[in-house]
Amino acid sequence: MDSYGTLSWIQASHAPVRVTRPPPTPASAKPPTPPPSPEKPTSPPIPRGMFYDRVRNVSARIIDPIRVEALSVDPCDQSCAREPECKMFSLETDPKTGMKTCRLGGKESKFEVEDSDGTSVLYYDRALVPKRYSFAMVTKNHIHFLRNLQGLHSFGAATDQCRVDVGGDVVMDNQGQDWHERIARHMGIEDSWLGADDIDEDGIYTWVDGSIMETASLYWCDGQPDFHFWKGETERCPELVINAVRPGFDGGTYRLRSKLKPREPYPCWNDVTCDSVRGVLCEVRIP
Repeated sequence: MDSYGTLSWIQASHAPVRVTRPPPTPASAKPPTPPPSPEKPTSPPIPRGMFYDRVRNVSARIIDPIRVEALSVDPCDQSCAREPECKMFSLETDPKTGMKTCRLGGKESKFEVEDSDGTSVLYYDRALVPKRYSFAMVTKNHIHFLRNLQGLHSFGAATDQCRVDVGGDVVMDNQGQDWHERIARHMGIEDSWLGADDIDEDGIYTWVDGSIMETASLYWCDGQPDFHFWKGETERCPELVINAVRPGFDGGTYRLRSKLKPREPYPCWNDVTCDSVRGVLCEVRIP
């Protein structure tokens, strides 16, 4: 190989080599943003207009809850508001640990009343109670609400007027003596209808919930029911007598006396014709 070729080879082998390097990273540059992590599930929003009233002076707990949960996440009212079937709840406090437990109940859930120093508080959805009804009492199985209608009505008209309200009916007197005396006080001075009848004329009075109104009950006035035939109609509808003095057949008066407390004025049941007019006390029960 001649000197020219050798020189050319040397020159070629010593030719400068261009090295490409990445540009320096500016000091102010931010690290790349990581991809977003999947969103965590959140609780559904609380429906607007949900209000719960506390049953005061009573300790009660729901015994057939649709769900039970410890209060580590949401307050009890929020848990109920997010559960479509929840219409009431009881909030229980463990007397030893102070831990709270929420028992959510539906419209037909049962509850039990505890001693006055119990640790459970019962709440109900205010939407279950029609307007113009006021809280009356808690019995063994129900929360009771009452409403007086204005004026005097026949039994049929009274039933229709009470049933205009969802869940309403003429008051039933079938929850013991405390309830008997409570509705008598609520009636005031007017004798008022009771939610029962013997329209089928079988000689048996039946409450509007289908249960039997016992003929032997001590709440009947003495000598009642007598199914008396009066002015072309037989007495088939019961009233709760507040004013026990009645006109007699001879133009005088007589007094209906209670079997339970015959020596003192005491409200008692009496049957009259269904087209008579009486005061009306409407009732709503939960459940």
